[in-house]
Amino acid sequence: MTWWEVSESPCDRADAALDAGPKMDYVCMQTEHIEQAMVPCGGQTTRQGMTGDHDDADVESGKRTHGSTRGDINRKSILVVDDDDKIRRILRQILAYDAYNVLECANGREALETLERASVDLVLTDIRMPELDGISLLTELRRLTHSIPVVVISGETSVKAIVQCMKIGAVDFVSKPFTVQAVKDVVASVFRRRFKSPRELQISHIAAFHPWLKSKFTLVDRIGEGGMGVIYCVQLPGDPSGRRYALKVFKAQDGRGAPAQALRERFLREAKAAASVSHPSIVRIFGYGFERDVMDCYILMEFIAGRSLADLIYSGTHLALSSKIEMLARIADGLEAIHAAGILHRDIKPANVLVDDDHNVKITDFGVARLPDSDLTKVTEIIGSPSYMAPERFDSGSPDPRSDIFSLGVLGFELFLGLRPFTGETIFELSDNIRKIPHPHPQDIDDVFPDALTKVLDGMLAKRPEQRYARAAEISADLRAAAQTL
Repeated sequence: MTWWEVSESPCDRADAALDAGPKMDYVCMQTEHIEQAMVPCGGQTTRQGMTGDHDDADVESGKRTHGSTRGDINRKSILVVDDDDKIRRILRQILAYDAYNVLECANGREALETLERASVDLVLTDIRMPELDGISLLTELRRLTHSIPVVVISGETSVKAIVQCMKIGAVDFVSKPFTVQAVKDVVASVFRRRFKSPRELQISHIAAFHPWLKSKFTLVDRIGEGGMGVIYCVQLPGDPSGRRYALKVFKAQDGRGAPAQALRERFLREAKAAASVSHPSIVRIFGYGFERDVMDCYILMEFIAGRSLADLIYSGTHLALSSKIEMLARIADGLEAIHAAGILHRDIKPANVLVDDDHNVKITDFGVARLPDSDLTKVTEIIGSPSYMAPERFDSGSPDPRSDIFSLGVLGFELFLGLRPFTGETIFELSDNIRKIPHPHPQDIDDVFPDALTKVLDGMLAKRPEQRYARAAEISADLRAAAQTL
């Protein structure tokens, strides 16, 4: 029995399938059969999330992620992980027909990267995949304490692996070849188990991890989790307004043996400085502190009803170029305020920018920020986000505001063009590309990309710090000037 405590254990079904012997053909149903089963009379789908002209290439992010271009952001999201393009397409059609938001990855490594920037309610994964298979993915999710339910999909040759997945913590499985109804039934069954949903399960276990929370806050939801801690949506007990806040609880250790006392002192010092920065494009901080008995640091912040910029970029939502320009200009405005306070953010990336329903932006996550005279360098060098780091950070150079400006350039490139300018199979290849290889010319990706915006991106992504913009305020001014020429 897994910690999900299902009354009818899927492990029993998996064991039964193993005892029954080889009965399944690995080949999935043909795509046209799926479509015939789903399309009503007249040949047009009518439910939200599917249209007759659905395009498989909604947004190419390099991670094969797709999403509905309509519907609200509160609909349940499902991550489909399979190295077979055809099976992913079939599953997307089945799930999108029932109005789920669907994201896709081709292997476990891509899935873990996607889960860093996107919030999902269910993972549907194959077992046999290159780079990182389904068992390794499930094991890593459980190691990271993710409470996202995982359903495995596999053919006859992987029945033993299914049993292993169930024992690790998968909540159910679907056998190949699968039918439309089989997929629908399993997904619906997972979401019907209300007492076992990821958010409720996480809330029910919080007292074991942070017992002091209940005495200070009313817990509403778990928002997300990262390397430095967990973020919850909370309310203040007795507050008649019912206002919601984001509460970030930092871990006592960074996972690499850093002394808890040193991390706590650094966090409190930097939280105080971050709270001193006030700007419309920066998440407001209301308070911070730590619990001596359990050594938990926490910070109480403004709650933003929306999603991360990373989610928005890869959701398939269409944004006008003028809207993207203004969003980037506002992020630059916020970064200018941070630098004016003598702070280096050092982790500017789409996942650390929140976007509300009106496309207002808020920079968040000062967890790796560096202040004047701060001694946090060693920790932040470890936990930064390599894809967004400036070249000098890989060469152990001293970062300055222009390092954040390079990171903003990577973010802007991704926002405008839908992919990162630098990639690599390993950290060493990635760092070499960032330090030595010029970023792609925007017009090689979009032949009508404006020259004025190309110039702004070039000014942020220059390899040498002295060749970049000196101040973020110059970037926002040039962006707004470029918008006037469109």
